[in-house]
Amino acid sequence: MAAAALTEEQLADTPAGDAPLAAPRAQDLAFLQLTSGSTGTQRGVRITHGAVCANAAAIHDAIARAWGRDFLAESERVVSWLPLHHDMGLVGILLATIAGAFELTLMPPRAFLARPLTWLKALSGPTPVVSAAPNFAYHACVETLRDEDLAGLDLSGWHTALCGAEMVRPDTLARFAERFAPLGFDARALRPCYGLAEATLAVTFDVRDAGVRTAPVPGPARADVPREVACVGAPVRDTRVRIVGADGRELGEREVGRVHVAGPALFDGYWRDDAATAECLADGWLDTGDLGFLADGELHVTGREKDVLILRGHNVMPHELEWCAEEAGGGGGHARAGAFSVPGGPEGEVAVLAVETDAPPEQHAALTDAIRRAVADGLGLALHDLVLVRRGRLPKTTSGKVQRRELRRRYLAGELERLDDGTTMAPPR
Repeated sequence: MAAAALTEEQLADTPAGDAPLAAPRAQDLAFLQLTSGSTGTQRGVRITHGAVCANAAAIHDAIARAWGRDFLAESERVVSWLPLHHDMGLVGILLATIAGAFELTLMPPRAFLARPLTWLKALSGPTPVVSAAPNFAYHACVETLRDEDLAGLDLSGWHTALCGAEMVRPDTLARFAERFAPLGFDARALRPCYGLAEATLAVTFDVRDAGVRTAPVPGPARADVPREVACVGAPVRDTRVRIVGADGRELGEREVGRVHVAGPALFDGYWRDDAATAECLADGWLDTGDLGFLADGELHVTGREKDVLILRGHNVMPHELEWCAEEAGGGGGHARAGAFSVPGGPEGEVAVLAVETDAPPEQHAALTDAIRRAVADGLGLALHDLVLVRRGRLPKTTSGKVQRRELRRRYLAGELERLDDGTTMAPPR
């Protein structure tokens, strides 16, 4: 179908039902979803009209099954501060709400970040309400709000509190449920979920009326994997999930491997990048790059093998952090850098940068400050840790690319020979 665009004036002058736009077909492109909301190179995910409709219907069905009644027939409210350029905000909130014809309350993301109480006030009341947020938002409500701030709040209507977009921390949600129970919040309303841009959004959804549930991670304990992880639910309607081993074999229950997804909401490929599409999409199955296992047919995500970092609910490509560091360290890749994320406690994943330098010790403090400011100004991120190492000490492939996974392993094991004294931040344990 040929593309067409109308100005506001043209739309205003067009009689209702007579817009000069052809009805889209299911296979036609609806929009491009970006894999990263930060500056720098972004990868466009082609989402069709059919995929949007399938995923919106699956989300409606999952919420109805979770609530145990036909919420489409109820006086339903949806409240959100999620950015609309993010798949959770665009598809899970805006488009799904439009499709369901619900009452929608939107607030700017900055409003929540500046004052989390605004989110809870918008949710307050007995009318059934749905809202979603990453793990860090629930943590912020627990950590920043005082008892006197909560006077008059009524969270009894919040029957579906979705948690996704980053690793779900059961301890965070348990604290949230305990803190807000006196205000009518029911812990069973917490619904961990899992999705990604390449699946339009929703892949799995916890529909059991049991709150947050966990399961032990199969296999030997690892420093970079928690002992127990949250259940993120069963596949949404018409969606299939399987776990695949390194040899391509489909694994059984409670075996950790790569998460593969199939269904009508899968993307149509990356925009003008057939090679990248072929790397992750084959025979109708999407290799998500995430690791996890199935238990009783429900998904449990244990970590990620793909490069994308998920920080405070936002996708960040590691090379964006590395470029900031390399430019601040001398420009033009003069200082090689490697970026990765590590568990950072209740706030979720946090960013770490390791940077090579041959600068003398008296310049290390200035270099560290310049890199931190460059990352903050360019990407709006605060680094958890910045490690300076001697030139040539970062693990690299034979072609000179930084081996991020090996770098992360060495960092967690305390094997990096850092030039600074390590007082800025010790590796998390």
